[in-house]
Amino acid sequence: MAARGDLIPQRPDEITTAWLTETLAHDATVVSFVASSPGSGVGFSGITTKLTLEWDVDDASLPREIVAKFPTDLAHRGLTEQEGAYEREIWFYEGMGNDMPTRIPTCHYATMDPGVAEEKRRRTSARMNRTPAPIARFIAKRVNRFIRATDRRYVLLIEYVPGARITKLDEPVPGADLRRILDALAEMHARYWDDPRLETDPCTSYNTASQNFKFLQAGYRLWADDFFARTPGLDVRHRVVTDWADENLDQLLDRLDQRITLLHGDARTENMLFLDNGELVMIDFGAVSSGPPGWDVAYALSAAIEPGPEARQTLEEMVDVYHQSLTGFGVSDHSIETLRRDVDLAMCFLGHRQVLAAAVVEGGYETGNADPTSLGDVWMRKIINLLPDQPPSLES
Repeated sequence: MAARGDLIPQRPDEITTAWLTETLAHDATVVSFVASSPGSGVGFSGITTKLTLEWDVDDASLPREIVAKFPTDLAHRGLTEQEGAYEREIWFYEGMGNDMPTRIPTCHYATMDPGVAEEKRRRTSARMNRTPAPIARFIAKRVNRFIRATDRRYVLLIEYVPGARITKLDEPVPGADLRRILDALAEMHARYWDDPRLETDPCTSYNTASQNFKFLQAGYRLWADDFFARTPGLDVRHRVVTDWADENLDQLLDRLDQRITLLHGDARTENMLFLDNGELVMIDFGAVSSGPPGWDVAYALSAAIEPGPEARQTLEEMVDVYHQSLTGFGVSDHSIETLRRDVDLAMCFLGHRQVLAAAVVEGGYETGNADPTSLGDVWMRKIINLLPDQPPSLES
């Protein structure tokens, strides 16, 4: 944790060779560096910059390429901070990420300004979730003005992984890649199954899906009619299950918050790097949490399965693939029926959440074959055919 007087760059142009030399903590000096894009510039939750370093000695052990991550400068930074994205990722690299079974980037340096204590944060969240509906709607309509960014500073310096490929949200995912992602998630979930650190590690101190369901409900009720009217493929059947998710949102979130295993939290294909040798590298742990594995499985499949009439069948087949992998890694107390139900619950929530994402998340999503659109719009096109035909059960 940094002190207020410490230098913590918040933009690439604030980085200096002296700061890099100090933070990377090698017996050598950074004499120069070049900043460039690693393939993604300003993200939805942060700014990512590749740094190519020149050292004063020729030592193969010194990092030559690293990635610097800073908070976003877009208006929705306040929402991102409220969900704990920046501190969760730093905590993950400082703690539970140290024994991940799947490769993740090496963390060279991580720090942030002190924040609000967990107990106080939870009290604030509980108070916000008691907000009367009319006030919640008023705030939701102006959410980026009311939920302001703090002046906290955060920075991460992590390994740059060269030669990696990702699959964007609007691109087809090779079947072998999807199975590899599910295997990697199953191995991670098995490693942390019922891990006592889930109760104590700060990176799992945030709720899995959302901290403030009242504002999710308010946003859905404000924008659902417009969202459904302008989104091709959405119909009454889909509205039934997303309306059900809205009406039962507090219970649904309670179900997704059960401390069963460590979750990546944002297991989209864009956060899974593939190398030429077949190795998978997981990145972006700003949504890490604890919960049922169905959350990660639904998240991964919702972003990977191609839309169409066969999508739901593919979902069911891939859920079975994941479950076989999970049991193969030694987890014997999580039935396929429980997994299927949790995947459906998570899918209903993800469908519900896209309404708010499309309305309040700034920044276009480059699809490559059309004008930039919102992340919520792009994602919902893939979720449409994955929603269950009827609301799933909330009973344990």
